[in-house]
Amino acid sequence: MKNAELIPVSAKESPLFRETKMKRYHFSLLTPDRVCPCSIYVYFRGKYIEAVKREGIVALELMAKMYHAQNYFFYVLEDEDDLFRHWIKARHSIEFLPMLEVNEKNKVVEFKTSNYIKAALASIHFSEENASTKRFLKSAHHKLKQVVCHPSLKWFFESEWEKETIEHTSRVAFMMLLYLEFQEVIAKTLNPFELIQACIIHHLDGELSSYREGETYHKTLSYLTSKNHIVSENVCKILGGVNEFHNGSGKPKALKRDDLALENQLLSVVDYFDHFRKSNNQLTRSKALANTKVEMVSKKALFNPSMLKGFMMFLDLIEIKT
Repeated sequence: MKNAELIPVSAKESPLFRETKMKRYHFSLLTPDRVCPCSIYVYFRGKYIEAVKREGIVALELMAKMYHAQNYFFYVLEDEDDLFRHWIKARHSIEFLPMLEVNEKNKVVEFKTSNYIKAALASIHFSEENASTKRFLKSAHHKLKQVVCHPSLKWFFESEWEKETIEHTSRVAFMMLLYLEFQEVIAKTLNPFELIQACIIHHLDGELSSYREGETYHKTLSYLTSKNHIVSENVCKILGGVNEFHNGSGKPKALKRDDLALENQLLSVVDYFDHFRKSNNQLTRSKALANTKVEMVSKKALFNPSMLKGFMMFLDLIEIKT
């Protein structure tokens, strides 16, 4: 832009341009498929032609024609030059961040997603290693990576979260995937991608108190709304039912039995288990696990009976390490 020049318009041209001056810019400043706030002119065969009308789209075809014609400059009316400069500056600050800065942000996201997956894999092992358990682990790992690395969750890994949030959500997500491998018939009736996405973002504050008070759903949905993060309609429904239970004692709608989505029937079991196992953290892992199993059986009215029964059988196959 420092090389912009005042170009007098020939009096022999259209009356519109008489007594008018224009500024010249290199066409590399243009970006195709963007709305330009002012008119763009090109000089062709002794005339200035309005190639892009005010508030019009800069077409890729125009830039290609300019390149092939070796016509590397375009013109802006002097009266609109301040508007054009402001647009260039604003657009560059948004679209043309220094590549180093962009790369650094991407590296941070890659580092966080990698650590999240590592934390999940380290949290749960199978008690016995055989062909089936190896297959379960490999499949669950692959599916977790697909969800974690999906662009729709980039905002989650660009943000800073408490250690408890990362540990809890990664455990719940991975445990859910392994449980779905174990319950293959159930897994075929739902969208595991959306369920695992909900598992990852279902409890953003990490505090056990918000779960006990039945406010997890409220805090999560409020956060997503305040930050303008967009998730699918089904993920929103799952998040809205995080604190619902099979007997209708949950919040916010006191849904029960068949009114409760299958995803929430699954999540209520896995989420409840992990929260209350961690509340016994003063005990050894084996005692905390045993106490949590007893507690879940004593509160069996909260859960779908078949889901709870299947999950208890699943727990006998795994060891929780964190």
